[in-house]
Amino acid sequence: MGVFNLFPFTNFEEKNLDWIIKKIKEIQNFLDNDLRDIVGEYVREFTISATYDEANERLTFTWEEPDNNE
Repeated sequence: MGVFNLFPFTNFEEKNLDWIIKKIKEIQNFLDNDLRDIVGEYVREFTISATYDEANERLTFTWEEPDNNE
């Protein structure tokens, strides 16, 4: 690979598919691991409770956000 073959479409004779595949794998890794951890940390801070109303046969979920003003 030459000096200018580090980005897509810099070699005008061929497309740099290695770069495109590498970037797709980086995005997939972010979505599979990093984003899951970020969302998981945020969701773990919630308090979730469920109540069942027998008269209406209804299950209600409620959650409370943490108070971040501490």
